[in-house]
Amino acid sequence: MLWTVAAIIGIWWLLQLRKSRPDGALVRDVHPYRRVLNHISSAPHDSWVLFDSYVNAEPLLEYVADSKRCAQAGVSASAERCDVIHCVIAAAALALGATPELNRFVVGRRLYQRHGCAISFAVKRKRRDRASLLATIKLEVPAEQPFSELCRRINAAIERERSDEYTEHDAKFDKLLKLPQAVVSISVWLTRWANRRNLLPRAAIEADPLFASLIITSLGSVGMPAGYHHLFEWGNCPLLLVIGKIEPRPVVVDGRLAVQQQLHLRFTYDERIDDGLTAGHGLAKMVEVLESPRRFLGASSATAG
Repeated sequence: MLWTVAAIIGIWWLLQLRKSRPDGALVRDVHPYRRVLNHISSAPHDSWVLFDSYVNAEPLLEYVADSKRCAQAGVSASAERCDVIHCVIAAAALALGATPELNRFVVGRRLYQRHGCAISFAVKRKRRDRASLLATIKLEVPAEQPFSELCRRINAAIERERSDEYTEHDAKFDKLLKLPQAVVSISVWLTRWANRRNLLPRAAIEADPLFASLIITSLGSVGMPAGYHHLFEWGNCPLLLVIGKIEPRPVVVDGRLAVQQQLHLRFTYDERIDDGLTAGHGLAKMVEVLESPRRFLGASSATAG
């Protein structure tokens, strides 16, 4: 009996020592306050912070309209149709690259720097009357990737998800949900347990959209304002961005009241990865990119020619 207990304790202790993960590198130089915070606030729901920001959307709308005209006219072979969501994804990738402290996550009370930049976003897959099925797409976004190439990958992924093609994710969910509920619950518990102890294989992490740098959901695409959204207890994503609809709002420009088309961004942030000041810097970078898309994303073919 004593040997059994000793063996269990020994295995548990060895599991606690495993620090390496396929999706991130352990951050070793962590301030004592943040290490303590990761013990006090052991889950995202204990430590989330909300940010709001408004973007002057007039340059963005002009940029998107030019890009759509170029794509429809076939101005160049590289012209790709883009929308607001394409620009937001690109802006988010640039912000994460400029603020690497945002591209971190906490697992097992340890802080990790994520390898690469993975962004997940939700799209409407099918529509039946007023109900729609959603799909979540996850893309790795390299910092050096041209915007036109990113748009091509986003469009291809959206087209695939909106088709009637039976995807690998569909097959996995169908198989899982055919199992008894008790088995599903145990499978979920085991996956959480394995993730906390850095035992999940690379394939499982790469296939799951909730293991990401950022999750984006666009309510503006269905004419809704930005809502408040929780962080997920599954996976390791510490950032969630809700995009609201673009609408006219009163603003002060050069000391005078004016009406401006504005895009509402609502940002939920896990403070365990870094303080709110870092999140503010990252959000400011996103706003800068979206308000100057030609400067950061490149000139459309119409303006370049």
